[in-house]
Amino acid sequence: MQLQKDAAEDMHLSIKTINKRSEGLIRFVKEFRNLSHVQQPKKTDISIKKLFEELTVLHKKEITDNKIIIKTDVDPSDLLVTADKNMIEQVIINLIKNAIQSFDEQSDKKIWLAAYFSKGHTIISVRDNGPGIDPEALEKIFIPFFTTKKSGSGIGLSLSKQIMRQHDGRISVQSKLSEGTDSYSAFNSPKD
Repeated sequence: MQLQKDAAEDMHLSIKTINKRSEGLIRFVKEFRNLSHVQQPKKTDISIKKLFEELTVLHKKEITDNKIIIKTDVDPSDLLVTADKNMIEQVIINLIKNAIQSFDEQSDKKIWLAAYFSKGHTIISVRDNGPGIDPEALEKIFIPFFTTKKSGSGIGLSLSKQIMRQHDGRISVQSKLSEGTDSYSAFNSPKD
């Protein structure tokens, strides 16, 4: 009787493990498909100030729960970017999530969202005062499936880079250990 019970428990555990791995594989395939099949952008003029407001509201619970201060600065305040709104939201969401997840137990947690015009480019910046990224890891952050997180997929930044390329733009990340990380997305401005 005990032998049958043990066998049943082993079988149940095996099925749960297979199910969990299957879910992980399905998630992996979906993420890979998203990475390899980014749609062509449908560009419109987007108010960056309004975009920042919407994304701050979207992350309000995480920001509040983690006692993070988020500040925004758009100069000029009516600055627009010509881009696919859904795609650019995804880029900024990825950067904000990375900033939120970077914080350890420090008490002073800040994220700055900024946008400005410089040398023919509209720049969107996401900066945090988290622990920073190790220089060796920094070299690999845009490689698909590379992650420094326990539960990360490593898709966010590689997808963001692909989205920026489709907008004829670029994304870069600078980081210093114990100081924080700066992410910059640069968009070419349309000719007048």
